[in-house]
Amino acid sequence: MDFAYNLTNNAHKTQIYYTAGQYAYTLPKGITMVYILCMGAGGGGGGGFTRAAGSAGGGGGGGGTGALTRVVIPKIFLSDSLLILVGTGGSGGAGGDPASAGIAGGQSIVTTNLGGTIALNNLYIAQANGGSAGNPGTGAAGGTGGAGGTATTNTGMGMVSLGTFTNRIGIKGGDGNATASPLADVYGTGSIPFSAGRGGGGINAANPGTSANGGSISGRGFVVDVAGGVAPGGNGQNGMFMMKPFVSLGGTGGASNNASDGGYGGNGGPGCGGGGGGAGTSPRPGRQGGAGGDGLVIVTCW
Repeated sequence: MDFAYNLTNNAHKTQIYYTAGQYAYTLPKGITMVYILCMGAGGGGGGGFTRAAGSAGGGGGGGGTGALTRVVIPKIFLSDSLLILVGTGGSGGAGGDPASAGIAGGQSIVTTNLGGTIALNNLYIAQANGGSAGNPGTGAAGGTGGAGGTATTNTGMGMVSLGTFTNRIGIKGGDGNATASPLADVYGTGSIPFSAGRGGGGINAANPGTSANGGSISGRGFVVDVAGGVAPGGNGQNGMFMMKPFVSLGGTGGASNNASDGGYGGNGGPGCGGGGGGAGTSPRPGRQGGAGGDGLVIVTCW
């Protein structure tokens, strides 16, 4: 992974933040324009169901990606320092009977820094909503994937009227399955260069039933295929992240297991959802969904 531009020296004109928390960035002297990319955090994947032998069991749904906001604004309208909040990725839901939904991803925000917290500096320059969590698998169905982050309006973002503002909604997470492997996602078909978490594999009602792979990501261009967990019970893979060329992927789904533990969902890359957990067979559990990735904020000045 290439994090060459993850810089902490404020003299540099590009800063990248992809770990949850609050940061202050002093803008370099002599610049005239500022570009901000703001991505909400990914939702956590839903947990896989723990079925009794001879019953069906659903894998958890994948978490949705955060929404994406971009702003270009002249430096003359900004304070000398920016306050940046990177949203926290949602936790994955626990597997079991019943299994649990994941947790939604948090907002990412950029605002003027006049001292104090984000709440006190609430005239935002950029804000992006987090993705929704994946739902749990049940004895009747796989969990539905979490919705992508909703589009940002300019309510509370009066500063953006002084520049150029665009935004994109997030991408929905993949649904889990109760009888087979979930559908793969084809990278690059959404409105943003990210992918959501994929669903967990399920088990049909036969005894012993049929184990299924977790949901996967089909690559495109320089992005290679990323497999889901391999049945029986393989864990999903964590999402890839790199800057050059840019790509951030969600976690893939955990596989189901017709005799033992389901597989864990993979964790999402920045802004992306976690994979759903695979269904398991009692007395061994369905497994936890993957965590959504923390949000992403990039600030570039010239």
